[in-house]
Amino acid sequence: MARRLRSLLGRRGTFLLIIGIGKMCWGAGFLLAPQPSPQGLALLTDVAPLHCWAWIWLLAGAVTAGCAFVQVGRDKAGFVTALIPPGLWAIAYATAVVNGDYARGGFIAA
Repeated sequence: MARRLRSLLGRRGTFLLIIGIGKMCWGAGFLLAPQPSPQGLALLTDVAPLHCWAWIWLLAGAVTAGCAFVQVGRDKAGFVTALIPPGLWAIAYATAVVNGDYARGGFIAA
């Protein structure tokens, strides 16, 4: 079965599937954690609570993983969607560093 799945997905699809599952796990971690730390994410939490951003990670992960099963050339949406949540979080952490709110955010943003 693994051989059949690998031949169906190819290298790009395998990458998208792994990244998509990882994003869904990251989002689920924020949903299931009793009190996730919003430290350094004030830019995002001013717009919406942290659990809403967790759903964005889950949605982006589902789109990314779903694009693993489309033809090569039509999977561009998966790669673009994979960049959105970490890009937003990197901007939030970089802003926290510039504002002096979270000095360690620079390492995370990088």
